[in-house]
Amino acid sequence: MLQRNLAASAERRTCALCAFCVLALLFGLGYEGVFISLSQDDLMNLHFGMREPFARLLLANLFPFTTVFRPAGAALYVSLFEAVGFDPISYRVVTYGILLLGCVALYRLVKELDGRATAAAFAPIFLVFHSGFLHIYSENAYVYDPLCGALFAATLLFYHQRRRHGPLRLRDAAILYLLWAATVNSKEMGLTLAVVLMAYEAVFSRPLAWRNFAWPGVLLGMSFVAWRGKIALGSPLYEHRSYQPSVDFARLVAAAQQQLAEATLASTATISVVTVAVILTLFVAVALACRTKAALFGLLWALITPWPILAIGGRPFSALYVTWIGVAIVLGSVTAETVDRLKVPEKAKPFAVVVVAAFWALAQWNDMGHRPSIQQAGAQWEQVRDAIDDYAHIPGLCESNSVLVLDTRFGNDRYHPLFIAHLLCSRYETGIYIPGLNVSDEDADARFKEYDLVLRDHGQDLEVVRHRRDP
Repeated sequence: MLQRNLAASAERRTCALCAFCVLALLFGLGYEGVFISLSQDDLMNLHFGMREPFARLLLANLFPFTTVFRPAGAALYVSLFEAVGFDPISYRVVTYGILLLGCVALYRLVKELDGRATAAAFAPIFLVFHSGFLHIYSENAYVYDPLCGALFAATLLFYHQRRRHGPLRLRDAAILYLLWAATVNSKEMGLTLAVVLMAYEAVFSRPLAWRNFAWPGVLLGMSFVAWRGKIALGSPLYEHRSYQPSVDFARLVAAAQQQLAEATLASTATISVVTVAVILTLFVAVALACRTKAALFGLLWALITPWPILAIGGRPFSALYVTWIGVAIVLGSVTAETVDRLKVPEKAKPFAVVVVAAFWALAQWNDMGHRPSIQQAGAQWEQVRDAIDDYAHIPGLCESNSVLVLDTRFGNDRYHPLFIAHLLCSRYETGIYIPGLNVSDEDADARFKEYDLVLRDHGQDLEVVRHRRDP
């Protein structure tokens, strides 16, 4: 009984120190990200979400086979906009909250899979802050990645808790489906969730039987249908050239070089093919040498999930947040195994969490010196904040049925005045005409007097050139 109480006390200290280190890492190194303005992509995401009828958005979240753009993320954007409008800090607080919830889900998942509180404590430390996730901390539009990651980990946690008691019941299968749908609807990497569930069965199911793969197999089939359906129906994401996947070997290798350079804190934008091979070999060897099922599962997770991003290429490391969760599982198990083999006393093990967190923080802080700061990276979005404020003060904007905007402060990104005007007025049928986007220069000149409102965006200010009520 005494030994059990001591173990429980040590576990509580480990959990408390883990929570302290996670919060210290996220807000000590990433606090600037809380005060970042909304970005241009946030305007697009808000516009996509707010234009969707409630019934269609609800249906898309239940059945991920529609053309709605990332329905779970859209529901998050719509809920926030209805509650706080354009207030950027509210969006950032929610994003950072999702990052922390993902760490909680990961802690519980590793605790269940590995069994050691130290492994569970180490894993979130490696996840909560990585200098390569600069886009997540400096641009709110990357909220899809931590959202998908948190749902991914939560789904695995739920699946493990139900499967350890035997086959899934129909109610459990229904909940699993909803979690899978939410994960797929948050970002396309969620399509790999079914394969990771199969990897879980291969690692943890004993005896190994085909029936154990039944529900993951069903989800894999639905993932294929969802992917092909969005392509066939013309989803806005899949129609974009930069999101077209390719199985070109050279493109995959180039993407792997770039992503591993970011992951390993390399000081260069890319690394050689030989270095890629060495890093992957060492990672696999270390995971296997750990000889725990949790490390093996984390290895499979890390090897399965990056393929959608590698096939697209050109994406920042932040897009591999889901993959890094698998890496964090491996690192957590390997670090805990190392602590055990060093025969660190049980009373001292909780403090090993602080030591590892300190070394991890030092490595991230050092790497941040080679990158733009979070504040510098997010400073470009102040233009969006200023534009929202300028358009909000234009008299008669929301009463106008047709608005001509001459020039824009956004350069080639000409859609953004349209997004801002529609969102400010909650009138998505209002005609916002921008030369070079949805009206030619000739037509704009010919119909100049027919517009209810004509604006000229100088960048520094927004000038009312003509209002219909003017003589």
